[in-house]
Amino acid sequence: MRYICWGWVCVLTIVLLACSKERNAFGPVLKQADLLMGERPDSALFLLETEVDADRLPPDLYAEWCLLLTQAKDKNYVVHTSDSLIDIAVTFFEKKRQPARAALACFYRGRVMEDLGNSEEALLCFLKARDYVDDTADLHFRGLLFLYIGDLQRKQQDGKEALEAYRHAFDAFERDGDLINGGYVLRNIGRTYIALGQTDSAEVYLTDALERAERLADMSLRSDVENDMATLFEERQAYDRALDYAMASLRHLSSENDRSASFLSIGAIWYRAGQPDSARYYLQHGLGGANLYTEAGINHLLALIAREQGDFKQAADAFDAYVVCRDSIEARYDIPRMQTLELLYNKEKVIHERNRLLQEKQYMRYRTAFLAVIGCLSFVATYLFFMKRIREQELLLQQAGKIAADLRGEYSAHLRIIEGKELQIATLQEDMREKEQQLVVKETEHSLISADLERMNERVDLLKGDLQQLTKYTSGLIDRLLEGSRLKEDIERKTGENQALSPDLWMGIQQKIHEFDPLFRKKLRKSAPHLTLKEEQLCCLVKLNIPLEQIAILLQVNKRTVSKYKSEIVKQKFERRDGPLLDTLL
Repeated sequence: MRYICWGWVCVLTIVLLACSKERNAFGPVLKQADLLMGERPDSALFLLETEVDADRLPPDLYAEWCLLLTQAKDKNYVVHTSDSLIDIAVTFFEKKRQPARAALACFYRGRVMEDLGNSEEALLCFLKARDYVDDTADLHFRGLLFLYIGDLQRKQQDGKEALEAYRHAFDAFERDGDLINGGYVLRNIGRTYIALGQTDSAEVYLTDALERAERLADMSLRSDVENDMATLFEERQAYDRALDYAMASLRHLSSENDRSASFLSIGAIWYRAGQPDSARYYLQHGLGGANLYTEAGINHLLALIAREQGDFKQAADAFDAYVVCRDSIEARYDIPRMQTLELLYNKEKVIHERNRLLQEKQYMRYRTAFLAVIGCLSFVATYLFFMKRIREQELLLQQAGKIAADLRGEYSAHLRIIEGKELQIATLQEDMREKEQQLVVKETEHSLISADLERMNERVDLLKGDLQQLTKYTSGLIDRLLEGSRLKEDIERKTGENQALSPDLWMGIQQKIHEFDPLFRKKLRKSAPHLTLKEEQLCCLVKLNIPLEQIAILLQVNKRTVSKYKSEIVKQKFERRDGPLLDTLL
């Protein structure tokens, strides 16, 4: 099993390294092709077809390659013959929820469907791309998409929707600084107003488009707009002006452009002006164009002219050609069906959005219930944890209280022992004074009294030794009582911050001393009634075994001054000239 696991690890490592190698090899090429797509689509197409081995690409780069190759072919006017590559890109980017790339993929799938003659599917693709377009910052692409949507809606004879799409396209191109495409949008808006019979509005937009074409020296746009102006003035029956614009449009066309639209305009103007022979001359020159609408219009006019002139055979031939064109147009742009498809798509989108909202609502319910359960469990766990901690703290406090009570009892017992020892010392000292007096009176008993005095001195020294040990032990009891207390922490914090003894801290010191020796301050004032407040504070700090350095900080005096105060208190306040130190005395 160990060897099998290591084998899989090695295989996965090799695969990952291979994918990384292919990504490093072809990723920059795809990026370079994407950068060239706008200005040099021919170079982008060359890179994609010659420098990339599609069979070695990982899935994400392969989807990117499919999209870029379709885009490059479209920009180089290569007629699309299959939708297999762009379908891969659409599926991948929609599945990965990459709205910007999904919008681009749906748009170019629509362009492929147009080349394949499937305008219904093209419309659905453009509508789907429109749903994604708000998530992309590419203004040129946004303008191009709405331009194509407007063209399809204009062919559906839905002028209102077409105008709305064109306005979105014009706004995008203007913000992108694309004046040429903006001019073509103005031209299409003018054409839409002509179809709606609003010639005044059409003239405003076509005039703006013509001025822009002249300013930019774009002959193709200028010829188109002049041809549309001819149609406009033909509708107004201003045939002279219409003919001027139509002839200007024909002059401004380059040799490679399709001139059928200009010949149709000129022929229509001559026909409506009552010159059928001139009309037939120009219309016959326009036959054979690539645009089905133009071809249908020319054959329809030729049929009318032939019928009016009595040439019924030519009229029948022209009308048959017109019917063929109309059938092709209806097959390619099934207007009622396309409008129905758009309505169905919008309805399907609403249903999909409703289902998505219901799923999100259901998910929020489950999520809320899950969070509520987690919250309750967390609250219970937290409550139990803190209750356990509280019980532990209470137990520790009880134990600490018991220990403190035992220490206080032991301290009180030692105080009583010390008092007894002091009483014995005082009694022995009194006996010694009496013996000394007897020694003066009775010289004969000198040796006996001297022996008693020596025994008494030994006894006093022994008692003083015991007293000193008891004092040290009692001092240790005080340290144990203070250990871990809040008072000790407050003293350390104050001294660490170099602060003087505050009223609150002084009150805490008095309370702590009262806990284990309630009569200490009373006996202190009785033994030294003339102590000042500062001297009393010094005595209490010494009683608590506070280090000399901390006492100096709390009383805001020098360390040597503290030692001097202690000596003076013993001599002046306790009147013990040759007595013990203040620590032992307290």
